[in-house]
Amino acid sequence: MKIQSYKDLIVWQKAMELARAVYTLTDTFPREEIYGITSQMKRAAVSIPSNIAEGSRRGTKKDYRHFLLNAFGSGAELETQIELVKQLPFGKQAPKGFTLVELLLYIGLAATILISLSVFSAETLAARVKNQTIAEVEEQGRAVLQLITQAVRNADSIIAPATSTSGASLSLSMADATISPTIFDLASATLRLREGDGAPVLLTNTRVTANFTIRNLSRASTPGTIGIQLTVTHVNPDQRDEYELTKTFYGSASLR
Repeated sequence: MKIQSYKDLIVWQKAMELARAVYTLTDTFPREEIYGITSQMKRAAVSIPSNIAEGSRRGTKKDYRHFLLNAFGSGAELETQIELVKQLPFGKQAPKGFTLVELLLYIGLAATILISLSVFSAETLAARVKNQTIAEVEEQGRAVLQLITQAVRNADSIIAPATSTSGASLSLSMADATISPTIFDLASATLRLREGDGAPVLLTNTRVTANFTIRNLSRASTPGTIGIQLTVTHVNPDQRDEYELTKTFYGSASLR
């Protein structure tokens, strides 16, 4: 069954059943305990389904896990109070009530632990994927930037873009005729390198998209200089947070 609300969670349903059982049980306690152990047990019992419900409505798995742990803590509090009451004279008069409450409590606590662990595991996996996403964008961005700047330093002249203009490609005249011109350009958001008459080589993989702008900053009587702005975005067709990342890299290089 698809979970559409916290009310569909078995752990919440059992926690509500536990709260009702605690209310029924504490109604048999002496009146002088109404502001003592009776109040404390009712508060702890109500806290368990309340925290589960609030956590499920929070926006992040981290918040959800936090409230599940709160629910687990309230369960431990209630368990301690039950143990105390069982040792008091009036508590020994309701063994069946305690048996039901304890059973529901153990079921609820076990389910809470399982949900908390599953949320934690999902959170850990998402963090690992996010780290991989960051590493991939960083590695590809820095590698391409280094390749472009090195090619500029080894070039004889800048063919395009023209002085004081910008473009979405870079063409360099090289001393070695076999790799001249050396061209960096984009094809379907993939950065490419073509040297001389050779076939284009892809510099970024299909897991990222790239966009870059080259500015020719050259001045008269100075070596040619270019400015680079490279933006790398991780592909995220399902709009998942762990794959959401865009980073812009900046660099510059001059002819030697």
